[in-house]
Amino acid sequence: AAAVAFNSTSLQTDTKLLKASFNSDRWSGDVTAFGLIQDPVTLSLSLGPIAWEASTDLNARPAASRIVVTHDGSSGIPFTWGDLTATQQNDLRTDSLGATNTEATGMARLDYIRGEHGCEEDSALGCSYTDSGGDTFTSKTLRKRNSRLGDIIHSSPFYVGPPNTRYPANIETTPYRDFVNSYSTRTGMTYVGSNDGMLHAFDDTGVERFAYIPGMLFSTANGEGLHHLTEPGYIHSYYVDLSANVTDAFVDLGSGSKEWHSILVGGLRGGGKGLFAIDVTDPETPLVTASAVASKVLWEFTHNDLGYTFSDIKVSKMNNGKWAAIFGNGYNSDPGGDGTSKVFIVYLDGSNLSTPIMLETGAGAIANGDCTDPGSDCNGMSTPAPVDLNGDGTVDRIYAGDLHGKMWVFDVSSIDTLNWKSAYGTSPSYTPLFTACAATPCIAGNRQPITSKPAIARHPHIRGVTTVPNLMVFFGTGQFITTTDSVSTGAQSFYGVWDAGSGNLDPDTLEEQQITDDMTGGFEVRTISDNYVDYATQRGWKIPLPTSGERAVTNSLGFGQLVFFNTMIPSTSTCAAGGTGWLMAVDMLNGGTPSFQPIDINNDGNFNTDDMVGGASVTVGTKSSGIPTESRFISDKRITANSDGSVVFENVQPSGPQSPSRMSWTGLER
Repeated sequence: AAAVAFNSTSLQTDTKLLKASFNSDRWSGDVTAFGLIQDPVTLSLSLGPIAWEASTDLNARPAASRIVVTHDGSSGIPFTWGDLTATQQNDLRTDSLGATNTEATGMARLDYIRGEHGCEEDSALGCSYTDSGGDTFTSKTLRKRNSRLGDIIHSSPFYVGPPNTRYPANIETTPYRDFVNSYSTRTGMTYVGSNDGMLHAFDDTGVERFAYIPGMLFSTANGEGLHHLTEPGYIHSYYVDLSANVTDAFVDLGSGSKEWHSILVGGLRGGGKGLFAIDVTDPETPLVTASAVASKVLWEFTHNDLGYTFSDIKVSKMNNGKWAAIFGNGYNSDPGGDGTSKVFIVYLDGSNLSTPIMLETGAGAIANGDCTDPGSDCNGMSTPAPVDLNGDGTVDRIYAGDLHGKMWVFDVSSIDTLNWKSAYGTSPSYTPLFTACAATPCIAGNRQPITSKPAIARHPHIRGVTTVPNLMVFFGTGQFITTTDSVSTGAQSFYGVWDAGSGNLDPDTLEEQQITDDMTGGFEVRTISDNYVDYATQRGWKIPLPTSGERAVTNSLGFGQLVFFNTMIPSTSTCAAGGTGWLMAVDMLNGGTPSFQPIDINNDGNFNTDDMVGGASVTVGTKSSGIPTESRFISDKRITANSDGSVVFENVQPSGPQSPSRMSWTGLER
């Protein structure tokens, strides 16, 4: 399930927790806003009353009142029959057997997508459509739904309020503070993708302001396209399943001059191979009609070397002055791709859509244009982490891992894009910073795929000139993407690797820590060894994950002196779903035992011997009741949504017995 989000960056009396969910019964979904209750003694959090549910308003409104737009291949258009291209209309005219039905049938399917129930199976409402040729559609044969809002599985809600990014004062010629002042009372909006084929925009009361259907979704192929959503025999498919990202950027969007805008960039994840961008600077007056919203759709992007867009999208300013979306090329970039992992850089103004910058690795191969071909060794890049080394607000390095277990570093510090390339090795023999593998040598059978974004921090102790950039790179390994991944039992690990100015490292260069499962106070917990890392001869640390099938596939986070990460252990039964996992916190310097108790295990507001095994051994992990999603942090609380629908609130102590504060990370992201 998708991770939770918050409508504020710090804990306040009006802070709301935003939780996306799904129900496999007819594949409905929801976004629910909860208030939070804080215990006055322990300061622990819990879910309060429901403030709103997005489905409530959406299901109560006339479908015709919704603002729904799409893309015709060149620009945004209203999602109405007369505005669609003939190709898009043909998608809606296609039935489950591949036949092309009448326009009247297509019109009925379009209104179904918009939320009309009249033509659904056993509907008590009327169903009648007549096209210009006199053909009619009156059959109540379209798929029955429980809700207009479709299932939300991997797309986490993204909340946008008044601008508040901490940019350097001189990052652009027009001060960012002017933009902040202009939109200081901007209406809060929550953006989330759904597998009903739409990106939804909900305001602070749960009312849908608009919905966007990516034009890339239209298809007449069997089991694809919008027509598939209307079929009574529909089997779940992914559509808009990637989390959106909204960033304030200084760009020219066609006016002839650069201005500050809030730009949403979204993608399809398992629903397809492409991204889209929308200007969401002002959710009020400019976005009150379908035509107005359509005019704010900036672009859609796809490419032969772009696979399923599982990579989250990071937006940053580059050293050539351009603001850009930075993302991995994803998985299964076929047909047409070369099977290697790479990072894409696409400018927000759309000026390089046809010639995107691709940071190549050369790692991977494809045979006969098919990643399933026995001769193929297809690779794909996961979510990147952009890094600003000198604090000027522009990206200097990009870290990203791939399916072959390679952690790559790209040097983008030059103002000349021709010099943007892998930091280590020379073309065509680029080398990664590190290769993750269960055993050395790191051959194919020992690979540990990296499918999450690395966390980056300055090395806590070393500032040597000869070891620049002196960054620690934290990441886990494992994969949970394909239908067969749940039964994988390959050994996986979590790593802390020191980037000291040279690459081509492997696990033999790291010190190993060992996890032990234990109990304290009736809670299942973990302790860890505390072996010393000698940075004169070693390049970091590694933690083998001890349980069969355990893996780390969500983004980790550096907080204070610790690295927080989650693991998952999926059920291996073909007849069962779900599983369990662990919520971990280890010392940043050596991956071992912190010098203090980092987690308030019993949530009593105290970090003491009651939280330790035997009153003495520091505990660094707690067992999850379901598969944990990526944790979110607000003040000194770790909040994690689980696959069983629960939300876990934990008091954490990231920097010893003092008031904790978020570490100053070098990643440029909102």
